[in-house]
Amino acid sequence: MAVLDDPLDRLHLTTPAAMLGSTGICASVVVREGLSASGLAAIGVAVILIGVNPLAGHAVARAIAIRRGATWSDPQDEGHGLPGDEQ
Repeated sequence: MAVLDDPLDRLHLTTPAAMLGSTGICASVVVREGLSASGLAAIGVAVILIGVNPLAGHAVARAIAIRRGATWSDPQDEGHGLPGDEQ
């Protein structure tokens, strides 16, 4: 990671590793504890991490892009005003 100087490259490197490492720890808790309360809690944590981690990575990448000056526009909005605006 020290070799990469672009924040997006660093994010691309660390996001999958964070998800796989943390879900691996949750899987080891399930193997050790079985389907007890601790095991079910670990499954719940793993599901949350699998769902939230890509969204958080996308949000951080979008914030980096916006800070660099990127803009997004919806093709349907081009040439049209806001709903209810009269031109």
